[in-house]
Amino acid sequence: MSSETEKLESNLGKVVELDYRLISQLDATIDSFEKQNAYSEILESNPNKIQGSVGEYLIALRPEMTLNEAEEAQEKLEQKKLDSFAIVDDDGEILSAKSGMKELLPISRFNVSNEFVSAKKFDLQRLPESHKRLLFNQKFSVELHKDIWSYDQMHKTNFATEAVQGYSADYTGENIDVFFDKNTNVLVALEYFKPKNLNKIIPTGFVYNASARFIHEFGHAYSKARGYDVELNQQVMNKFELIRVNVLNSPDTHKALEYFSQAPILNSQKKIAEHPGLREAIAEIYASNFGGSSLTSHAARSLAEVFMPIKQVMNDKGYFK
Repeated sequence: MSSETEKLESNLGKVVELDYRLISQLDATIDSFEKQNAYSEILESNPNKIQGSVGEYLIALRPEMTLNEAEEAQEKLEQKKLDSFAIVDDDGEILSAKSGMKELLPISRFNVSNEFVSAKKFDLQRLPESHKRLLFNQKFSVELHKDIWSYDQMHKTNFATEAVQGYSADYTGENIDVFFDKNTNVLVALEYFKPKNLNKIIPTGFVYNASARFIHEFGHAYSKARGYDVELNQQVMNKFELIRVNVLNSPDTHKALEYFSQAPILNSQKKIAEHPGLREAIAEIYASNFGGSSLTSHAARSLAEVFMPIKQVMNDKGYFK
């Protein structure tokens, strides 16, 4: 256990239990990568949950902070939650937003539970305001649907039966719970889906990494809103090709990272038209940075190590600010 972890555990000694959701919302108050790692260590080793105010958590994180300062920080955090997006009901009425507020990323809900709406609101609260504002300014939106079949019925699409790029031919839209439609600039989250090899439909919330997958797909939207400035960067493409070859030739990473090592798709002029492997790697790096990886722990560690050169370019370009 690191000294940073021991220090934080000591500061948290007066708090009874640990609520990972509230702590996740305080990522912005943790001013170093080392502290974030230390907190992750504590979260993994403490199955219990804290009961207390956000202000108390802040004081636990920073003992030098006064109660008044913590309460002010809590008020700012609560305000930040409201400034990001609006919930739009089926009839277009804006819910859960202050009147007169601007720059709200619209979220439309269609026959989904309040619990599911709350879960997606929580996911969005973990992301920088500037990222959501960029999507708003380019008229991106979020839709929450009961399942892929109701989405298809509403939009006159056939996503439920379409093959998903990067997977086997029998892996179709009914097997996913969230996706970004780059043709319409809509991020779609489904409350129910049918996991591959499971012959029944289950709530998305039953899957442990649903939150990370949502943020992964938000990463695709954010990448497009930025003009694919990392994906289409020649330096990045060169780095990725070297990584891709190494991954596929290594028995340690071939299976775990095969999805992120898909070959480029060429157009009729033999030029790169799409870079699916690089695109997925960028989105997963984004998810890992803000909400945790959507992969198994082994694959997540492998991706973090192997694709570090790509993350460094993303960081240099202010991708995570």
